[in-house]
Amino acid sequence: FCPRGSPTPPRGGATGAWVLQTLDAGDAVIDEALVQTPSLRPDMLQSAEVRLLSRRAGDVTTALVCFTASNPVPGDGGMVRLTFPEEFSLVVPAADGLASGVGGM
Repeated sequence: FCPRGSPTPPRGGATGAWVLQTLDAGDAVIDEALVQTPSLRPDMLQSAEVRLLSRRAGDVTTALVCFTASNPVPGDGGMVRLTFPEEFSLVVPAADGLASGVGGM
């Protein structure tokens, strides 16, 4: 049988084992197995965009980062990482702007 509508965890990665059992009418276990689930893949970011406020070569500017994630970014230590191409020389490689719509940030 294939139960439909089973929710998956909100993050990619390994999941724990499932317990599969057959039971009699009184809920006594007849057969039992631990079933390993496959690792869940991270989903793709939607509407991802990096926009430079100045597009003039040599300017010091700000990069605006926008995206929609289908999985939540944990507010208790979760991160958003942006890797710039080698040609960029970052003056301050730390975010000091507003993180909108991200729990805990």
